[in-house]
Amino acid sequence: MEPVDPVHLADLAITPHLAEKTVTFSCGISGREPDLTYRVVVRDGTATVARGETRADKKLTLSIPQPKPWTPDRPFLYDAEIVVLQNGKPVDRVETYFGMRDIGIETIDGVPKIVLNGRFVFQMGPLDQGFWPDGLHTPPSDEAMRWDIEGIKDFGFNMIRKHIKVEPRRWYYWCDKLGVLVWQDMPGTFGEREYDDRVQFELELERMIRTHGNHPSIIMWVVFNEHWGLYDPYRMTRKVMDLDPTRLVNTNSGFTAGKRKVDYQAGHVRDIHHYRPPGPVAVIDDRAAVLGEYGAIGYLAEGHVWDADGPWVHFNYENLEKATAEYEAFITQLLEYKRQGLSAAVYTQWTDVENEMNGLYTYDRKVRKLDRDRVRRANLSTYRDDCSDDPAALPSLRADDRR
Repeated sequence: MEPVDPVHLADLAITPHLAEKTVTFSCGISGREPDLTYRVVVRDGTATVARGETRADKKLTLSIPQPKPWTPDRPFLYDAEIVVLQNGKPVDRVETYFGMRDIGIETIDGVPKIVLNGRFVFQMGPLDQGFWPDGLHTPPSDEAMRWDIEGIKDFGFNMIRKHIKVEPRRWYYWCDKLGVLVWQDMPGTFGEREYDDRVQFELELERMIRTHGNHPSIIMWVVFNEHWGLYDPYRMTRKVMDLDPTRLVNTNSGFTAGKRKVDYQAGHVRDIHHYRPPGPVAVIDDRAAVLGEYGAIGYLAEGHVWDADGPWVHFNYENLEKATAEYEAFITQLLEYKRQGLSAAVYTQWTDVENEMNGLYTYDRKVRKLDRDRVRRANLSTYRDDCSDDPAALPSLRADDRR
């Protein structure tokens, strides 16, 4: 809780436009007092790069000279100070940050692909369900959240699909700060949705987008997963696009899963799920092709299995060596699919969870189940060529070998 003046900054939306070298601020200020304005100062370290002031009911667009782009390899963040003024007197002040980052779909050599800041870089990331043995959906600490994200980067990934969970805001802060792309799922459930369920679902979807819209790491909203509770796919896609026209929208990740297998041909990506081995994704229209789930290479690590009555894997490998070799074989297949037009792939999954034993780590994060260095080399091979003129774009391995 924080005491504030009756007139205070209640909401803030920051929209970068890298190609235009501008950033737009939209402030929601409480109170109906006259002569309300707000002032914004943008800094690069201690140097002021932009500043401006406008009425409380107006948006403010500032020019950012020679903007420094936010990318996973160089996640540069500008500092911003917003001051609310009444009759020229400051009544509230907020400090925050933002990243200059664009995301979109462009046709390259006749194939639609996901581009970050106007450039195609293959996105390779794990499915991360964000479970913890001592808190389930609640991470044990801020350090633990950072540990996970740093560990994912150490494995050579440049993206995370946050699956069926919205994390504490600090998790996204670390993604912004450390540099990793995020596909953010809307939490969903099985079965048909009744009217009241739909109302609640859309309320929470809108809140998720509005409260997380300032994070440069988030580049995609995933509305539904594998047809779970899916309804009105075209209206829901348009709703999310209208709420946030600056990001990609994935209408239904894994339309090939389950019994329906209906591609609604909506959204920005054509997303299939294909386990053991990964499968190709056909490019049939102006959507980018992505493999929203694949892999699930797993085995039981003795002493680190939580659901002894029914630990589940797609296939139970013998040991770390066999599992790692299969991972490398799957990457070889992905490289061929990339040549055919694939833009991204999501490996299942970062850690074991309650009853799924197909993580790169055990549920308690104490045992690495695949060889990190070999997995890292395999992952980097999926986007190394996309960064060939910028060697610093490849993440460096941290000295902390506990990961």
